[in-house]
Amino acid sequence: MSTATTTVTTPATPYSIPRVGTSSSGGSLSLLNVCPDGHLLVAKVVSGGLLGLNLKRCVRCSLQLKTATLRHSCKVCGFHLCDECWSLWMSRDTRTSVSGSPQVARTASTSSSCRPALVTPACKYGAACYQKSAWHMEQFAHPGDRNYRQGLVSFCSGQYPEFQTLWQLFQFHDRAESGHLTREEFQDALGSCMRLLPSSADFACEDAWREAGGPCTGFVNFRQLHT
Repeated sequence: MSTATTTVTTPATPYSIPRVGTSSSGGSLSLLNVCPDGHLLVAKVVSGGLLGLNLKRCVRCSLQLKTATLRHSCKVCGFHLCDECWSLWMSRDTRTSVSGSPQVARTASTSSSCRPALVTPACKYGAACYQKSAWHMEQFAHPGDRNYRQGLVSFCSGQYPEFQTLWQLFQFHDRAESGHLTREEFQDALGSCMRLLPSSADFACEDAWREAGGPCTGFVNFRQLHT
């Protein structure tokens, strides 16, 4: 007499994380579901936290992870992702890395000679940013960063370049890192000065360019801008 065997299948929970298989970029999902330091990311529904407060934010988009929302976290590193950013993290190309950690490929071009300049979004918190993870620093540009330059950084609507020093302002407008500002770059730099110092708004660009010595060489260095 044969005995029938009944197989009971347990339905997956809504927040189950794939631990096996392959991503679209060819990486193992179990290897992708880690923080930049290689620790496993754990899916959790955000609780109220101490006194009903939760101050955690997504390291990518800075979204506050409110109570009852899903987050993917590494408790060791304090690395937290909202569900949407976790999906992007899981689809990253592991062929590119920063400090030995998997990283999202920032360009689809395979030829380095054909790659356009990479445009990095500016962190909305600017110099006051409290995120120190390597991944956040790679994904967003901050005042003082080498890629925090005109043409290499993008800003949200209503967001403007932030400078803590005149040297940072000069570097921002020195797109080619030449140590000089062309007349066009000088004009843009003067516009930034006028935005930060409204009292300088009545200073004509042509007069400023002439007084800085621009007509003599066709460019202005930092010393000339400073004086």
